Amino acid sequence: MLAVLFEAHPEPGQFDSYRDYAAALQCTVGGGEPAERNEYRSATRDGWLMSLAVWAGKTVQTGRAARTEHPGSRREALGSLLDYRLRTGEVAFDTRAAPSPHTPQPDSAGEEGSAVTVLSMAGQEACHALDNPRQCAERLGLGSTNQGLAAWDLFESLDLPGEAVILLSWQSQQAARAFEREHELPAGTRLQRVHVSSDRRATGTPSSAAQRHLTLQPLHGQTADDGERERLSALWQRESLFDEQGLLRVRGMIGLG
Repeated sequence: MLAVLFEAHPEPGQFDSYRDYAAALQCTVGGGEPAERNEYRSATRDGWLMSLAVWAGKTVQTGRAARTEHPGSRREALGSLLDYRLRTGEVAFDTRAAPSPHTPQPDSAGEEGSAVTVLSMAGQEACHALDNPRQCAERLGLGSTNQGLAAWDLFESLDLPGEAVILLSWQSQQAARAFEREHELPAGTRLQRVHVSSDRRATGTPSSAAQRHLTLQPLHGQTADDGERERLSALWQRESLFDEQGLLRVRGMIGLG
């Protein structure tokens, strides 16, 4: 299953622009409407939002060949983001899904690259987590003893009241799988592990769609290529990035073109 995680920090009052852009971007990357799409608000980082979309029966490889028509996004949408992170990958494990021939299994999946674990909870567990995120993290054993844990965050669902997700970012797939073996999750918690194939991050101070300072943040153990930095910065600043052709170019930017 193809998965796209889009975290963003919109400017105040630009929530609708963010939602429009996130929907158009995900449809472009996935080649059509996803089977699942949910949006969340961070409980630990003020102003941060996340959109998670999953396409059943699709992989990163099939996504590269996909083409779609879409209405395009509002021109000011991307310029209204203070920061963003866009990750694309495949759902390698899901406690609520039967194995798929397209889904890499633990004994055959490649071990290169990073991973993301999505823990979905509802009802009392979600309420307790949202009331005290730090305590929730301690209950799950998240901390300095977790080898390979780069970051974690707790999100409240905007689409499904009473639901929440914990997002765990791992430096390696081995670390993500070790967490699954070593920790017992609360009853009813859904676990999805995503093998990340593309990870793009940017921070900046927007002024308009045509004038924006962009700084790419290097991934763990990597250095951003100067040529790529200039190319992405130029793409970011063009207003045409927000029309249909511009969004299609985003596919190439994240490796799906």
